[in-house]
Amino acid sequence: FSKESKVGVPKVGDDSLIHILQICEGCLGACTFCCTRFARGPLNSYSIEDIVAEAQEAIENGACEIQLTAQDTAAFGRDSGVKLSDLIKEVANLNGDFRVRVGMMHPKNILNDVDGIIDAIKHPKVYDFIHLPVQSGSDKVLSDMRRGHTISQYKEIVSKFKKEIPSLTLAVDIIVGYPTESDEDFGETVKLLKEIKPSLIHLSKYQHRIGAISSSLVEIPHEIMKKRSKFIMSSRIIAVFMAVVMVGFGFAGCGKKKDTDTGASKKLSVVTTNYPSYDFAKKIAGDKADVTLLLPPGADAHSFEPKPGDIKKIASADMVIGVGGVEDP
Repeated sequence: FSKESKVGVPKVGDDSLIHILQICEGCLGACTFCCTRFARGPLNSYSIEDIVAEAQEAIENGACEIQLTAQDTAAFGRDSGVKLSDLIKEVANLNGDFRVRVGMMHPKNILNDVDGIIDAIKHPKVYDFIHLPVQSGSDKVLSDMRRGHTISQYKEIVSKFKKEIPSLTLAVDIIVGYPTESDEDFGETVKLLKEIKPSLIHLSKYQHRIGAISSSLVEIPHEIMKKRSKFIMSSRIIAVFMAVVMVGFGFAGCGKKKDTDTGASKKLSVVTTNYPSYDFAKKIAGDKADVTLLLPPGADAHSFEPKPGDIKKIASADMVIGVGGVEDP
């Protein structure tokens, strides 16, 4: 595996507003369901100086969002003696009108610097957002997956973040149907989700992957996986589900774009189809975007059918946000 840094390498992309910055390669995990670690190799953290330099260049070139990304951002620096929290602060302290988004953090690797990362995310230029995958609400399944943390530890991390950052947006990852997951284990996952109330759930049905340790186990029937997945996605387990939050609210919150004809700055246009997403977008964007609610007063968002005029607004918008949720089945 190459130890060569990818920081500063020219990137191909058509979005000058959002700059994706890889901070390290590889991970410290041993998850039984994962084969990515075999392709990426052991952890290789890039230098803070190089990362900050690339961020500065992106900001000078018009980026208004810097996304710090990795297979596990929380592992950053564990091989070099530095901390993720220090990196976040270094980038956030750069001059310019921009925001920082921190990518996925493995719970076990955040444990040694929870307070430091919370303090860093409190920085006014950092989004009140964390992506903290848990995969299962069952300690037994977490142990089988070799995740390296317990549900109690996970809940403690979430509790600390929510206490210190009340406006926190919490994204979680869930795998349903791991080969050793029983009905009782799945029930523990549902119980956890109802307790922590995440803003966003990334839900996956388990499947064997070539080279992954868990591929030697017998899969549970796919109908059971499908049933469990459907239950989570059709339940009001979370208060608000933001289908495009990862791209969406960062884009809306980062400010203005250039008019393609005149070169002058102009507000972003955001279209939404129901009240929670409208309120959310207005709160995040402030006066930096024009937010339009298409849903007529008293109408049901789930049965909303756009009129020809609505379709034109959707087609011409810079961003469309959809939010949903129904009662427990």
